[in-house]
Amino acid sequence: MAEASVFRNAIGFMEKIGVYDIVLPFLLIFTIIFAILEKTKILGIEKVGDQELTKKNINSIVAFCTSFLVIASTQLVSVINEVIANVVL
Repeated sequence: MAEASVFRNAIGFMEKIGVYDIVLPFLLIFTIIFAILEKTKILGIEKVGDQELTKKNINSIVAFCTSFLVIASTQLVSVINEVIANVVL
């Protein structure tokens, strides 16, 4: 029984520090935006030797800023949390 309470306390601690309201939605939006930018190559490519690579630094900054703008809106975060809960079910 002690293990269940430790796990419950860990989940409660993560909820108190905002993991579910800030960190996880941020990571989700960042990952989706970064993947879209990498796949579409909309911000350009650079040649390194014989290879054409995407501009990962620009893609990551755009995804990072976009994620922060989404997280700044509490309404969007609540919609994301609701949608994720419904998708899981």
